[in-house]
Amino acid sequence: MNATINRPHTAMITTADEPLADTAHDDLGAIAGYPATDDAYTQRRKLETDLLIALAWAPADMVTTIVHALVGDLPHRVAAGSFPDDRIPTSHPLFLDAGTRAVFDTITAFVDTGRPVTPATLRAAHTDRRAAAVLLEIASPSGRPPLPGSPEAPHLAIELVEHWYRAGYLAFTAHLAAAGRDARDDDGLARHRDKLIAISHTADTRRHAVITALGRI
Repeated sequence: MNATINRPHTAMITTADEPLADTAHDDLGAIAGYPATDDAYTQRRKLETDLLIALAWAPADMVTTIVHALVGDLPHRVAAGSFPDDRIPTSHPLFLDAGTRAVFDTITAFVDTGRPVTPATLRAAHTDRRAAAVLLEIASPSGRPPLPGSPEAPHLAIELVEHWYRAGYLAFTAHLAAAGRDARDDDGLARHRDKLIAISHTADTRRHAVITALGRI
């Protein structure tokens, strides 16, 4: 991973899972969750944009089902204290680009409140300039966008979850290496290891549950 990548339109990520203060290291902020190259970042952003295009043009029931498969419905998230064991928490870096993440957050809020998700409603809801380019692409897709309502949307969501999981794995290994370097005693190292392994197991459970739910669509 390249620790020097610093894109102003990308949110800083410091943890791969629930934020545990004693496993967070400031020096990981620039690497945990980021693709290693600009080409990888461009490909990741295209995937994120393609999924948003698919959701914006998909039938309402498909949009709701995909959002619920990814992050859970609102009652489920509330009951889990925002960290469900079988869905990806909305605070996680599922979308790396600030603009695509803002649009997905809006889609989730629309699904939560029963509002229609369309290019027009998304554009009307946004004043965030970071989302402007994404909204333009959604309104007038270029290249070969996903067909509206096609079964491609769940597969794009699955691919994005796999990227989220792999980024979390890279962050996990970076945190583990930092813990080994910084721990002052072996007991401290063991505590870091055990907490990181517990986080890793939770990520495994979430990945399996989300991909299974998406695979049923």
